[in-house]
Amino acid sequence: MESPNEHLRDDIAFFLEYYVMQIKTFVRPKEFESVILDLLHYLERQRTNGRQNAIKPTLKIYNMAMGAIMKSRSRCPKDTIKDIEDMLERMEIDSIYPDATSYNTLLSAISRLHQKGPETCEALLRKLQSNPNTRNHLDVISYNIVMNAWSKKSDYAWEERNIQHAACRAEHLLHEMQHEYSKGHERLKPSLVSFTTVIDAWSRISSKDVEAAQRAEDILNLLYEFSEIDIDLRPNAFTFHAVMNAWSKSSLPNSASAVHTLLNRMVDGFQAGNESLKPGKISFSIAIKAWARRDEKGNSTQALLLLEQMKLLSDKGYSTAPDIGTFNSVLRAIANDYELADKPSHMENINKQIEALNLRPDLITYNTILRCCATTTSNDVKIKQKAVRIATETLLKIEKTGHLMPDPYTFNFFMKVCDRHTTGDSKLKLVKIAFQYCKESGQFSAPVLSSMKNALRPQELLSILHVNDSQALQSLTIYDFPKEWRSGLNNTSSDRRRKP
Repeated sequence: MESPNEHLRDDIAFFLEYYVMQIKTFVRPKEFESVILDLLHYLERQRTNGRQNAIKPTLKIYNMAMGAIMKSRSRCPKDTIKDIEDMLERMEIDSIYPDATSYNTLLSAISRLHQKGPETCEALLRKLQSNPNTRNHLDVISYNIVMNAWSKKSDYAWEERNIQHAACRAEHLLHEMQHEYSKGHERLKPSLVSFTTVIDAWSRISSKDVEAAQRAEDILNLLYEFSEIDIDLRPNAFTFHAVMNAWSKSSLPNSASAVHTLLNRMVDGFQAGNESLKPGKISFSIAIKAWARRDEKGNSTQALLLLEQMKLLSDKGYSTAPDIGTFNSVLRAIANDYELADKPSHMENINKQIEALNLRPDLITYNTILRCCATTTSNDVKIKQKAVRIATETLLKIEKTGHLMPDPYTFNFFMKVCDRHTTGDSKLKLVKIAFQYCKESGQFSAPVLSSMKNALRPQELLSILHVNDSQALQSLTIYDFPKEWRSGLNNTSSDRRRKP
């Protein structure tokens, strides 16, 4: 029979748990880590020193402490693992037995190891499985942690001889969960997160593996089969986005069409009553980017149709209002469509829409407009003149913004516009103006010099570059000119220098 003191200690321990949980709600993670560890060390010292009526730390307090350690940013992964393992040993000494949360915290910490994290994580999972005392503590979260570790390792799949290995491991664990659940292990019932994690694993390698996108969609179709008997497994927008991303990055010729089909499935599913499939801006942006990556006939038409659909749905209350990134992708689709005749008219329309939505164009916007002008292939004089006008206006806009710095792409595309759509004195005049701006901004690069060589006659180029030797003209490099002309090349951010 328990003594009154034991009842009192239990009550105090309960209130300590409540006290700690309240602190966790109101303080920052770093402060909470300090509070919970100080409290735990105090309680452990009281018991170690043999103090009468010392309060025994509870399992929940230990779990909160391990959770705080795991989330700490001040520790490296190896130190985090060591501290959690030490705490598990102290729990055992005090006859406090870890539960699923305890082991899952350790699994999460191990999963963050860059080297051999997934392998070590799965090894611990197998060790816990083989021990009768810990086997029943494993649950769906345990498996999800290990699958997520394998999924993230897919980012480094190029380092492996078998590029599919990480994704295959994640999928194997999913099927293992299904098998265990079918045998009556309710705790191992796969969740929507389980399926989405495996889909994400395949999505991460779809740009390098031609089978990956279809494998991701196969998991989605399997999920649909399970959702017919379990409503909790109905796919949501995140699940679809993972599959759409897989196809979007695929090199297969039908990849953009596959993304578009998945978007239509989302819309149909939402209209059929699945609220979690409500398409948003991200859904359409993935589809537009998929078309933008293709250089096949009709890609710009599909991107423009999707943009129009976004605006129509936005007017009906959907969260599909396009942002500047969306318009950049549409412009890229136009630039990649070499059979689109009147690109300048489409660009003017896009510009009007951007202004109407009060969006702020970035350098990618302007560079992609210049690229659209440069890739205009029409022989119609009016279309060519319009392309030159838009390109010139775009270059002036960049200069007037005050917050954007042009990059080598800016001038390379503009020089190509001059080369392809202007002649004579007008070409020379535009190239001179652009080259002066290029020098002043320090963006004189090898592609710009190459474009100038293609655009101008030798004597014109000699005059602009202030070079006297015509025989050495073709062998000139940017390093034959003042360093100031290229001084801004290393100062341009990687985002700004991303090819439109």
